[in-house]
Amino acid sequence: MEIVTAQMLAGALSKALDAAGGEAGRRSLAGLAWIVGKWKTRSGGEAGEALPALDSPLQPEQVPGLAQALAAAAAADPTLAAELADWHRAAVVTVTGAGDVTGTVSGTVDGSVVQARDIAGPVTFN
Repeated sequence: MEIVTAQMLAGALSKALDAAGGEAGRRSLAGLAWIVGKWKTRSGGEAGEALPALDSPLQPEQVPGLAQALAAAAAADPTLAAELADWHRAAVVTVTGAGDVTGTVSGTVDGSVVQARDIAGPVTFN
């Protein structure tokens, strides 16, 4: 079981919240809401009541409490711990830009050049 701490979750939550005005932040928070919703359904009843609903905008003052509640829930549920660890890794890359690529093209180029970090789908040149 992966160890998920409140500190690591709070950091990623804060970064995602800071980036919530952009697509990356919204996607990250939506992913977390999906994980929490799935966990609430899976755990049912009282266990799910410890976590706030994430279907409304998260406020900065909610981050520490949410991180604590998520870490406590993850300590008792290995599946949730693994899902939160995966979310954390993805959130760090998505909202902080960790893993960005840089490239330089120099000299004469006879043809097309693509510089990108993440490509989902084919690349077509017209």
